[in-house]
Amino acid sequence: MSFFNELTIDLRTMLDVRSSLGYATATDESTLPPFIDYCGNNYPGATSITKEMIDGWLAYYPFKCSRAQAVFISLVRHYTRFIRSLGKEAFIPDEDYTIRYERYRPYIAFQKAYKRNHSRQRVGKMSQNEFYEWSEEARLKRGECEAGRLTLDEFKAWLGNKR
Repeated sequence: MSFFNELTIDLRTMLDVRSSLGYATATDESTLPPFIDYCGNNYPGATSITKEMIDGWLAYYPFKCSRAQAVFISLVRHYTRFIRSLGKEAFIPDEDYTIRYERYRPYIAFQKAYKRNHSRQRVGKMSQNEFYEWSEEARLKRGECEAGRLTLDEFKAWLGNKR
């Protein structure tokens, strides 16, 4: 049986147990299958869930906020504990487990430059149209940086951020 099939069966078993005990399973049903697909596609020869898989998913999946990331980690923690209870090997994330998000750095650099240029526009050193055009282009560049097509240093240089 493949790793993907084992994870899918273990998830279905966990959801059945949780449901029979009266726990809600809707969040698990919507959140964990994409993670299992990711593990099956990117780690086909694996035999257990590892820290690298969880870190890879956290870096890959576009969480909208750190709270959503924390909810996902909590769900994976319950899932991997269940897998361990079946006598299988799995990495269980700690209670304070997080991954450093490098993708927030472009946002921080963008915010600094945005505030600087907005101030320039307010005092008349930049027209409203120039500011609007700059901000649209900066958002596109930020997206390129988040997608990895532009390095953070190149993005900062384009923005003109010294720090």
